[in-house]
Amino acid sequence: MQDDIAKLQAFADNVPEGILIIDGSENILVFNKQALKLLGTSVEEILLQTSIETTLGYELSQAIRDAEVRKQSHIEIFKSGRCLHCGINRTSGLLDQGKQTIVSISDVFSLKRLEEVKKEFISAILHKIRSPLATLQTSLSVLHEYQSQTMTDEAREVLEMGRHEIDRLNHLLNSLRDLFIIETGLEQDDIKYEHFTAGNAIEAALKKLLLLHKDIITRVKIEGALSTPVFADFQRFCRVLELLIDNALVFSKDIVSTSIFLIDDLCTIKIKDFGIGIAEDTIPMLFTKYFREDNQVNRTVQGNGLGLFISRAWMESMSGSISIESVQNQGTTVILTVPSGSISSHE
Repeated sequence: MQDDIAKLQAFADNVPEGILIIDGSENILVFNKQALKLLGTSVEEILLQTSIETTLGYELSQAIRDAEVRKQSHIEIFKSGRCLHCGINRTSGLLDQGKQTIVSISDVFSLKRLEEVKKEFISAILHKIRSPLATLQTSLSVLHEYQSQTMTDEAREVLEMGRHEIDRLNHLLNSLRDLFIIETGLEQDDIKYEHFTAGNAIEAALKKLLLLHKDIITRVKIEGALSTPVFADFQRFCRVLELLIDNALVFSKDIVSTSIFLIDDLCTIKIKDFGIGIAEDTIPMLFTKYFREDNQVNRTVQGNGLGLFISRAWMESMSGSISIESVQNQGTTVILTVPSGSISSHE
């Protein structure tokens, strides 16, 4: 057991947050320097403790005891002039004997300041990259518009490669921006609700995809009532549709069916392809960040594994949902649901 405690201590010493590991008898088995600093205590006080209240205070001690029932909880306390966020988890997998409680401690002010710095940094980076990309995109578009007819085939091919790569980089930057918004919990703040129809959104998505898929008009078949109302963030919803229709066109060479239904005040859109399909045990992992299924199409098509992760977060932020049904070698159906009326009726 002492060897296990020593390994846990070595781990805690390399963690930036304060860490405490407490056994079922309320003995503090493991603690690191950051925990001592944040709690305003010392090694001697912990080693000589008569009860965890004297060392950790009543609020934190009570939350640790409550974890016996709740398994996991969070609490903010004031200690030594600091506002501390404490995450408390009850587990039985750390040591051979009994259950242990892990307490992670962070300075709330430091976390908020770190978050602000991260936001500013990412915003600046995205802006710095977008500006020269926009200039390049404009320059190549002008060349394509006025000079492509006089170019050799080789020069025209290089021009198209450049335009394609700029589009890919813009897509990657958009994905990174969206990922940042989601992981910092800002997706609710960024929503702009408005009334529109399912047909409006599908039409906007198809226009965006026209450059990538010249045959999109003949391959995408739309069924159902285009006038079905939707109440959501138009731009966000269009981006989800754009991603899903693009995937369907890439993974199938056949017709892609887009069906619209109104069911129980929910607009439901089903996007069905007749392509290679997805293995059943892979479907739950498709919404995992950076995951890409290993198949013959993915080996030849570039991607970042963020699209479905972002799409699910966007749909859930708008009180909607996304699910996938698939049979290998038969095709895949992606099902979207989103409120059709006032958002207040769905809260």
